[in-house]
Amino acid sequence: VLLREELRFLRSYLDIEQTRFSEKLQVVFNVNEDVMNALVPHLALQPIVENSVKHGISQLTEGGIIEIIAERSADKLKLQIKDNGSGKPLAGETNKTGLANVKARLQHLYGEDFSFEMDGNEGKGMTVTMLIPLNFDFAAIEKK
Repeated sequence: VLLREELRFLRSYLDIEQTRFSEKLQVVFNVNEDVMNALVPHLALQPIVENSVKHGISQLTEGGIIEIIAERSADKLKLQIKDNGSGKPLAGETNKTGLANVKARLQHLYGEDFSFEMDGNEGKGMTVTMLIPLNFDFAAIEKK
C-alpha cells in the first residue's frame, strides 16, 4: 500500500490508544512528503507501534511519546518507531509474535534487501528501524 494509506490506518489505531491513555500518550509524525507515495507492506508499522504502547508507554507513570519517522535513505525507505519507554525489551521481546511476523514478512518480500533493528537504551526508550527498498511503482512489485 502507499505509505500515506498505511499512516492513515496507523492514525486510526493511535486515535483509539490516545482515547484510552488520554494525555499520557503523545504521538509525533515526522514523515517527509517525498516518500508519502512509497510502497510499504500493509500493517508493517502497527504491530511495532502497538509494542511501543504496550511495553513502553503504558509502563510509564508520567506518560510518553511515540515518534513515527519516514524518510529517504539513499535508495531505501527508512521507517522508524521511537518511544521513550523503559527501553529494555521484556524477556523474549525479539520473538514477540508481532515483531517476528513483521520481520518474516519483510524477509519474504525483500529477501536480503532490508534491515530490521531494535535498539533499546534502558530508561531512554526503544527504537525500531526498518530499511526497505524505496519503490513507487506497483507494476514493478507485481512482476516479482
